[in-house]
Amino acid sequence: MQLRVDVLVVVEDSPAMASFQPFVADNLASTGFISVGWNERERLDTRIAVVTTTAGPDGYGSFVAPCDDPSLPAPRPTVAQPGQPPALHPWVDTTRGNATYPSEDDRARAIGCLGARGSSGSRFPAPVAAVRGALRRMADPSDPAHDFRRLGAPMWIVFIAAGHDCSFVTGEPPDPDGPPAQCWTAGVTCEGEVCVPSDSGGLASVEATVAELSELEAQIQAERGADFPRLLVSLVGGVGSDGSMVARPSGDDAFNATWGIGPGCANAVGPALPPVRLAAIADAFQHWDEPTRWSLCESSWDLRRVFKRLAYIQIHCMPECAAGAAPGSTEPLDCSVHLDGFDDRGPVTVPIPECADEVSPGVDGPCRESRDDDPFAEECADDGTRPFRLVYSGETSLPSGPSTRPALATRAAAEVGPSTWC
Repeated sequence: MQLRVDVLVVVEDSPAMASFQPFVADNLASTGFISVGWNERERLDTRIAVVTTTAGPDGYGSFVAPCDDPSLPAPRPTVAQPGQPPALHPWVDTTRGNATYPSEDDRARAIGCLGARGSSGSRFPAPVAAVRGALRRMADPSDPAHDFRRLGAPMWIVFIAAGHDCSFVTGEPPDPDGPPAQCWTAGVTCEGEVCVPSDSGGLASVEATVAELSELEAQIQAERGADFPRLLVSLVGGVGSDGSMVARPSGDDAFNATWGIGPGCANAVGPALPPVRLAAIADAFQHWDEPTRWSLCESSWDLRRVFKRLAYIQIHCMPECAAGAAPGSTEPLDCSVHLDGFDDRGPVTVPIPECADEVSPGVDGPCRESRDDDPFAEECADDGTRPFRLVYSGETSLPSGPSTRPALATRAAAEVGPSTWC
């Protein structure tokens, strides 16, 4: 099995997050998409980026630079897209042979550090504006984030927040010197303890954000040719240990005046506020009855099961041109493999050559190999096909999953007939 997914983590960096920073670092370094290792039956192919909730000089949603911890080795250049030369990017790649940090321990520490962005950001964090800004950057060829999203790769967006969403359309709250309570008043409407997002107070629309993310999900599904969900949104915030969210004033009048509502959860290090607006976005992308919310007040968040359900991808098999070629056969195969997709100019095809001495995968992009000792050889042979893998820098990584559509998916083609998959 291959675990392949692009992970976008939106981390609040306001003063409200100060006490939770160690939790964030520890959990990002140990949760499912980091701790899953490489072995013959399960391979990790994850790309992880972090954006903060404070606007930079060029607006919201910029990807943060890799951690500058001097105890870590220097990040390695990686290949962002097939056919591109290796380069340093504002994210962490985990693909075997194309990993920013080859050591799993270094990789875990680097991602934990990447997510611990401090607490010196704006008092008015804007996670909704941050995720929408990140999506725009991914669509901008001039932005460093442009090549983050891989064609057909599922995407997992994880919000980590302790405060309110203050994504005012103007970029500033009505009173920049006032309390964060104005974010609650402008962005949330309550009947008793049941609260829902409100866009009437000048904040970015939650409904429009869900629509924008739904368009992304539809695009990924079209690329992969799959009819099952390919985008998940998760939330780690001020909710109960079971994910429930209750909004009520606290017994502390000063707290209520500052925040507009009582905490959604609290622990020994501090409170986290009920994340009504972010929960509405996450809940809109709930699939398989899996949870969408985790409590920031818990010492650990195990997101492993959700990640695996999103990221599982089958092995690739060579198509009909390999029919009848059993494992161990020396029969020559006349097959070509290429990656079909779209760039900023339109349709593009990237040939994937067979691995040979003259091919340098780390420079020229991946090459392909088909080995009889592949652990999936028998599975492919059941359908008269052979397994193949992509190779980066002498190490193997499975390509993206099976597809019945040629556009924007890895496709194997042969002269003898149309493509099929085992």
